[in-house]
Amino acid sequence: MVRIGPDVVYGVVVYYKLGTTRAQMDQLENAQLFHPRDDNRGKEFKPGIRGFFGLAPNQAYGHTGFALKLDPSMERERREFLISALLESPVVFKVYTDIAPTAIADPEPGTRAKPRNTDLPDRAAPANPSPARP
Repeated sequence: MVRIGPDVVYGVVVYYKLGTTRAQMDQLENAQLFHPRDDNRGKEFKPGIRGFFGLAPNQAYGHTGFALKLDPSMERERREFLISALLESPVVFKVYTDIAPTAIADPEPGTRAKPRNTDLPDRAAPANPSPARP
């Protein structure tokens, strides 16, 4: 079983700049992450990319973003090229490597709330806890 979620370590995590449109995100993702399938039936990940996990603003300090699972055998040069291309994009705010999204520190401390793991239920204490019974 393959685990996914914001608490899983990914090879690359990307935060988009605030105000980036969905069309701009799609353009970057299509150019850097995908290529046409050999049978011309859609697209598939480029070599070395094994998975994609989208990040909502509540998981990325107000930014939309994504995390990529990379093949452990991905050539160093291919990995560096991918990271460089992402860093050079005018719509990318930050790129992180080999980290879980929940482990990323606020890139702009004091400006927004810490993201929370939305995959887990809130564990708030009840408003009026019942006393323990003997």
